[in-house]
Amino acid sequence: MHKRPLFLRETHDILAVASRAEAAKLLTTRQEVTRWVGQHRSFQVPQNTETETAPPPSEIFRQMETDCPSEITSHARGIIMMVFLSFLAQSACSTYALETRGAENLKQISQPAEIQYTPKLLSLSEHPSSNKIAILVNGDTNELKSGKKHKKNIELAIEVLKEKGFQYFYVVSNQKLDNTNIKLHQFNGTTEGLDKMFEELKTKGVLKKDTLVFFYTTGHGKDIDRGCLVLENGCYSQSRLVDQLKIIKISRSGLLFVADQCYSGDIPNQIIESGIRGIAMSPGAEGQQSKCAGFTPKLFQLIRENFDSNGDGISTPVEWFQGAMANYKVYTGSKEPGKYRESRQELTRENFDAITQTNKMLIIFVNATWCGHCKNHKKTLDEIKGTLGDQVEIINLTVDVDPEGKQKDTNPQASEILKKFDVTPTGYPTTLIRQKDGKFIIITGKKSTVAFLDELKKINPDLIDRPWDREIIKRVAEREYSDALEALRDADKYINQPWARGIIERAAEKEPGEALRNADKYINQPWARGIIERAAEKEPGEALRNADKYINQPWARGIIERAAEKEPAYAIRFASRYADQPWARGIIERAAEKAPFYALAYTEEYINQPWARGIIERAAEKEPGEALRNADKYINQPWARGIIERAAEKEPGEALRNADKYINQPWARGIIERAARKEPSEALCWAYNFKDQPWSATLIKQAKKAVKKR
Repeated sequence: MHKRPLFLRETHDILAVASRAEAAKLLTTRQEVTRWVGQHRSFQVPQNTETETAPPPSEIFRQMETDCPSEITSHARGIIMMVFLSFLAQSACSTYALETRGAENLKQISQPAEIQYTPKLLSLSEHPSSNKIAILVNGDTNELKSGKKHKKNIELAIEVLKEKGFQYFYVVSNQKLDNTNIKLHQFNGTTEGLDKMFEELKTKGVLKKDTLVFFYTTGHGKDIDRGCLVLENGCYSQSRLVDQLKIIKISRSGLLFVADQCYSGDIPNQIIESGIRGIAMSPGAEGQQSKCAGFTPKLFQLIRENFDSNGDGISTPVEWFQGAMANYKVYTGSKEPGKYRESRQELTRENFDAITQTNKMLIIFVNATWCGHCKNHKKTLDEIKGTLGDQVEIINLTVDVDPEGKQKDTNPQASEILKKFDVTPTGYPTTLIRQKDGKFIIITGKKSTVAFLDELKKINPDLIDRPWDREIIKRVAEREYSDALEALRDADKYINQPWARGIIERAAEKEPGEALRNADKYINQPWARGIIERAAEKEPGEALRNADKYINQPWARGIIERAAEKEPAYAIRFASRYADQPWARGIIERAAEKAPFYALAYTEEYINQPWARGIIERAAEKEPGEALRNADKYINQPWARGIIERAAEKEPGEALRNADKYINQPWARGIIERAARKEPSEALCWAYNFKDQPWSATLIKQAKKAVKKR
């Protein structure tokens, strides 16, 4: 006699299934389950021990075939498969065990006991599919400068998905990848290469009924095309992509599609509206260019970490999307919600009780098969789901009626279900929203996302007022900005968050220069002074370079004075940032004493100040050559002649070399003639600086004679 394994103990048949947070929902009708398992029944979780741990689904099937009656096995197998394939559409899972005792009369029916469960995190690695395939598309050309970035996106996706148990990797890319330890099926990054990849999937028999497909696309292609999958040699249209997905029967499997190419925001709409089962997302709104650097790396980081934003112990695709979009908003400053679409469960008489027992805010979308406005309203509901995640449950109820409203026989369940709600739609779409008291609010017609959120707020203010997005942004930002440079460059994008100070302070300790370069992004905060002062001590040059970003603060003078003592050259180089301040003269004068070369090289930084003459004169005494090389910067000043004459006496060669800088002055001839007598060879060398002057011929002739004599 076959020895029963421990998970089928004695007369107790334990069936472990991966299910949603409400077991009843994924077990469809509890009445059917009750009919199978007999009179005495309860739902229990296996003990967390080695011998009581639920076995993998394949082992469950094998033992069921051996130990269970065939009439149970066929139904149970169907339920388990439905549960597994519903993961992507339903987004969250927990583990339950169904234990039956004394199953003496399988046909006897009674009400099931209360469901008990322990939430269990379900990452991609724990997804029950035995066949996991990743399709990864990089549309970049080899010449595209951003190609390295998108290549890294593909390599990151492969690395993370390999960790999550994906066995097959189909890559469409022209770039050689560095994941050398992973077997890849690679195709050219062209439209022909993508077609060839789809053809291989169809002919090789890799796709099974329970296959989980992760389809990721990135890159910009040869040109930035709108509304398609861009590849090196052109645009792979959305309709063509959807047709290929249908041909390989993705609709029988589970699909998680991430579109992160330029203008790919409409692809999720096309996929889900075509009837393909799964989830599709994109950071870009329709018709807008997306920036994968803010989305893709964060998305795969969150998948790797089993990101759980609401702390319910369950990591779901909508949470990955929300977390990645939070980072995207910080990275780009975008206010768009992105695009998140998922295929939804249809409400039937069989699953009615299970679905309506959810504790979440239940939204039932009543749509007609012929209704055009319903398609737009579906997009609104998907945006609601993408924003609120697992706080709401959105279910479809498709009413098969003709345009005149006459009920057809093909869907008699719809009118029966609507009667339970005591609802007779007056138009389509109709949306039913359950209130806290269990009654339904009816909204007729399509609405924008903002308008629909307003309606939800009236029903449940706590739901909408909950700072969901901000909480996710906080969690994402605190981890994302371990990169100090990004934290400071993006400071203006999250400065109003209560946690901004801590991130900026820690980042400024690591990157004081960047803290000063981005000081204007947080300068109005009461805690900005301390950050800037500490950063200026470490980077005085940057404190002077970026003085204009904090110059209007009452404490700016002290920072600039201390920085100028350490970096006098920078104090002059960036004097224009603070030269108009009443205390600027002293700082610049002291700096010029230490760095006269810079005082002359950057006279334009302070030339309009009434005290500029004294600084330039003193600097010219020390650096006459530099005074001549920069004569054009102060030539229009009434006192320029004296400085240039004295400098030319000391450096006649430089006076001739730089004669073009003052040649149009009425006193230029005298300076050049005197310099030419001292340096005739230099006069001939640099004669083109003054050859157009009426007196130049005589001067050049005299210089030639002088050179011959020497």
